[in-house]
Amino acid sequence: MGGNALFWLFESRSAESRVGLGETLPGFDDGLYLETVASIGRSVSILTAAAVLISFAVPAMAWEGKVVACYDSVWVPAKTETHKQLHSAAHTKWEHSGGQLVKIYYASVDIQHLRKTSKGYHLKIKAAWNK
Repeated sequence: MGGNALFWLFESRSAESRVGLGETLPGFDDGLYLETVASIGRSVSILTAAAVLISFAVPAMAWEGKVVACYDSVWVPAKTETHKQLHSAAHTKWEHSGGQLVKIYYASVDIQHLRKTSKGYHLKIKAAWNK
């Protein structure tokens, strides 16, 4: 009854949401559902823990070689090329401000163009190995 009841529960909850979350199903014990879900969760976590332990143990048992050299990985950033293009030159302008005639200086405006010339990459550098 437990397996069929679980199938019926999931089928009825997904099919047009006939059973709400707070309601109980007819002929179905909520305690049995919670016990079944808890036991499935325990067995899955035990199997996962066993698989992780085995995966850590296998490479350690398979190692029969010796270290020849060690390398550190260093990131070398991308190289870029920059050039500026003049958008508007520097100039002065007479303007009315607060009833006065004022000479205002406007600085030049440049547009900066950035172009990537090479991609970034990892560089392997020989490092000291400590036993």
